Order: sequence, then C-alpha cells, then structure tokens
Amino acid sequence: MRAWRKYSSVSQRGYTLIEILIALAITGLLATGIAALIAQTFNINASSSSRMTALKQIEVAVDRIRVDVQMAQEIAGSAESDPEVFLYLTWKEWDNTSHEVAYSLDSATHEIIREAENSRVIAKNIRSAEAEELDSGNWSITLEAVVEDSGQAPETRTFEVHPRLSQ
Repeated sequence: MRAWRKYSSVSQRGYTLIEILIALAITGLLATGIAALIAQTFNINASSSSRMTALKQIEVAVDRIRVDVQMAQEIAGSAESDPEVFLYLTWKEWDNTSHEVAYSLDSATHEIIREAENSRVIAKNIRSAEAEELDSGNWSITLEAVVEDSGQAPETRTFEVHPRLSQ
C-alpha cells in the first residue's frame, strides 16, 4: 500500500503529451482562421480598388467628352476615315475659330484618345466605347472599363449628353 501512495502523492510539474497536442491543435485552428480572415480582407480591398480605378477612368472620360459635346454644333457617331473613332465633333468659337475633335478607342492599349490639335490619352482600361444619337437630339455614350489582371467584371456606364442648341 505504501508503494501506491508513494506514486500517487507525486505532484505533476509539466503538461502531458496529450495536453500539448490539444493546445497545438487549437492554436493551429485559430491561426488558420486568422490567416484566412486577413487574406480575405486583402482580396476584398484589391477588388474594391480595381473597381474604383475602373469607375474613375470612366468618370474622367465622361467629364472630358461632356465638355466637348456641349460645345459641338455638329456631332457624328463615327468617322468614315477611322473605324476606331466613336465620336466626331465640330464647332466654331465666337471668334470663328474652328475646332474638330475625334474620340477614338485604341483596342490594343484600351485607351480613349482625344484627337484635336494634339492627341492625348484621356482614359485607360476602357474595353468598349459607343456613341448613339437619341430621338431627342441628345447623345448616349456607353463606356465599359475593367482593370487588367484584376479578375473583376467590367464596369459599364451609360450617360446622356445634351449638345448646345444650334443657331
């Protein structure tokens, strides 16, 4: 009987192997959950950033096109000489200065180019651009943008522009 008491009265000073394995399993599960949460947060942030970039490019293009359409006296939905031109505008200033502006979409670089006295890129990441005259004499412009390699669905916006009244 004494031998049994001798072993049972010994106090434990460490953890058993089972306790250590259970603690490691719980820590592993918590670490996996936290890592998945962080990865999902980064993916959502990158996705949101790509979407906002595409929308900002459309907004920049819309602002520039709207200014020119509101000045235009003559508007054509395309130019016969260049199939990439989706909008062709002409107008005269009060001092009889003539202006011609063509908006084209470069399908290789996905950029909208404003061609006037000099050419310049006004928007990037644009997949398609269409201009259509409405029955009211106004113009409907549809732009579709997507950021390269973002895996995002394209953002499409259609807006209506009111040209100035001809005199």
